Amino acid sequence: MVWLLQGHHVVMGQGRGSRDATLLTVLIVLACLQIAWGVGRLLGGDWFPQGDEAIVALHTHDVFSAHPPLLGMRSTSDLSNPGVWAHHPGPMQFYLLAVPYAATGFAPWGLVVGSALIAIALVAIAVVAGFRAGGWPGAGCAAGVAAILEYFYGANLARPLNAWPPVLGLLAVLMLAWRLQRGDRRALPLYVVCASFTAQCHIGFVPVVLVLSVFLAVVALIRWWPARGWSGPRHHPRPWLVAGGLLVLCWVPPIIDVFVTAPNNVGELARLVAGSAAESPLGWGGGAKHVFLMLVPVSVFPTNLSQATLLAKGDSIFTAPAANVAVFVACALVAIAVLPALWSARRTLLRPRRRSDPALPDLVVITLVSCVALVWATATLTRSRIIYSDLLIAAPLCLTAAAVWQVARFVGERVPAIRPRVPHAVPALVVSAVCVVAAVAILPDSQLLHLLGGRRSDWRTARSVSTPVAEAIAQRAPHAPVRVECHGLACMASIAPAISTQLAADGHQVYFDKAWPKPEDDDFRRLRHAPRDAVTVVIREKAEGTAWPSGAGPAAGVLWSKEWRFSYYGHREDMAVSILPPR
Repeated sequence: MVWLLQGHHVVMGQGRGSRDATLLTVLIVLACLQIAWGVGRLLGGDWFPQGDEAIVALHTHDVFSAHPPLLGMRSTSDLSNPGVWAHHPGPMQFYLLAVPYAATGFAPWGLVVGSALIAIALVAIAVVAGFRAGGWPGAGCAAGVAAILEYFYGANLARPLNAWPPVLGLLAVLMLAWRLQRGDRRALPLYVVCASFTAQCHIGFVPVVLVLSVFLAVVALIRWWPARGWSGPRHHPRPWLVAGGLLVLCWVPPIIDVFVTAPNNVGELARLVAGSAAESPLGWGGGAKHVFLMLVPVSVFPTNLSQATLLAKGDSIFTAPAANVAVFVACALVAIAVLPALWSARRTLLRPRRRSDPALPDLVVITLVSCVALVWATATLTRSRIIYSDLLIAAPLCLTAAAVWQVARFVGERVPAIRPRVPHAVPALVVSAVCVVAAVAILPDSQLLHLLGGRRSDWRTARSVSTPVAEAIAQRAPHAPVRVECHGLACMASIAPAISTQLAADGHQVYFDKAWPKPEDDDFRRLRHAPRDAVTVVIREKAEGTAWPSGAGPAAGVLWSKEWRFSYYGHREDMAVSILPPR
């Protein structure tokens, strides 16, 4: 950990670097305890890739194939903007998960471990960046926000679904942006990687990352512009060259998609931005109110609330008690607390940085820019999709952390009794505080694990179906390609992707169709490309208590067949799976 502290703007005495490195390591470990706990909860709770997580597994499996993924996951753009079929911007998540997934022999738990490693790396980057930018208070802000995010989202942060990695990714981006705002150009390569990863995982993070990046670029140009009387940056251009190379490398797959797919995803994303939603958006007033209330988030939903109920009500995860006066007052106090730091930033914002410049005003500026971008992004959302704004809560939380820092500094400067002891006590206080937060947050069950495909009943059903189907094919056609045909909404959304993922992990070439009218980077898996010697897995479903339609039940004379009964979002269903010989 000592190498992480090299070049820190604070000059350390003999042995100080080693002590700080040890404390910083402890701080990172404490901030990541809940992620490790989440891995245990998932693997001990029958987690199995199904639905969108199974599609993530398939794309991750394809990284080492002749058809590596070029795009991110499919988005739900058609639900808000009918006729727009956009993917999330890029496939970086698949490429990062590919190594741990392949190293475990494409075992399902490899995806969870890989996702946890990504989350831990993002927390470590955020804490170290916070330390480099603002010393121990900065590290405490990063670790505290990470612990709160882990408290709210729990084991979800160790799941491979594309919505979860950028939750911590945005925190890392904000801390690295803080370093850049402080004039530390060495953070630029890592900022490019983290910003690209966060933006590629989910469309909802693009506005904040884009606005923040443009802001940093404009500030850098103004600071270094020769016409202002400055001679420009006197430094080796290596950080810029490395950052430029990494930027191109991160975006090579989406760039290739522009030239090989028609219509390409860039065009669909442009249609999404320019198009009109089926529902009325929240507008600037609704977006500002939502982000304002996220400064002091309060999660009050019971553990049995379903995602369908949440989306139908159009509620946010954190801002449900909007009528609570105490919440409004607390958020207002946060906004007032950062005003002194913002006032201090007016003189140092656009001039070259000095070692003596305070760090807190730069953090306030970065978080305010991010929150304004979040207001803009939230204003374009419809009420039924407000939940996606909640994923970016790291930005408001960082502003709240800056307010706490401002208050602590104000008290420390004006209370003589504690002023002499503050510098020596800060590291221990930070470590102790995060330890308490992590210990308390680990105990309760996450209220949000059931959201976005996190139902244990779906995991158990997917495992109970996929495992015997894979075993049956291994016995009857161990090396044959497999066609997966699905007839039914629940099967198509959950079971069919789970079976396809299991078969691909076992070494079969799998082919299936999707309800997606546009070309995709995995079109090589469509049924029309299946060879004639492929066996066929047919999945059908019906409502419980009803008769199978003529010819829709388990067929006679097939290689293998079996029936299951399962529940899907409150509906009891019967499912039949048959394995047919090659045509």
